Amino acid sequence: MKRLTYIFTALLLLTSCNSEIQQLTGTYSYKASGEASIENVSTSLDDEIGTLEVIPINKKDSFRLIFNQVGGPVYTTVGLLYNEGKKLDLKKFERSINASAINYSVQVTGDGDILDGIIMLKLNYFGQSSAGIDIKCDNVLMVAKKND
Repeated sequence: MKRLTYIFTALLLLTSCNSEIQQLTGTYSYKASGEASIENVSTSLDDEIGTLEVIPINKKDSFRLIFNQVGGPVYTTVGLLYNEGKKLDLKKFERSINASAINYSVQVTGDGDILDGIIMLKLNYFGQSSAGIDIKCDNVLMVAKKND
């Protein structure tokens, strides 16, 4: 009987890990906005909307995020779940952004919280334009709501 209890407990723990990834998997609609510092002058970033696809890489804690910006590029990164599936970290990736009518190539880092079908990402952008103008954004918020 004890052996059966141990087996049941192990299966329950494995199932709960799988369900965190399974619950996160799907298509989301997102909006991102924030402030940027360009040559030490503060300006607003252009708002960004689009769809976000979350695809599991393994059954435990890794997943791929595919961002499809409306009227813009598609970019992707890898995420890692922790804290019982309530938090995530993003692997650094590159993308382009627009601010003050200038295009910038930036490195993106970030982390986030997961709560009832909503992913809230706190992103940091660091990079420069083709003309060598530096940009720093350390307060970009992206909110993604799971589509039904």
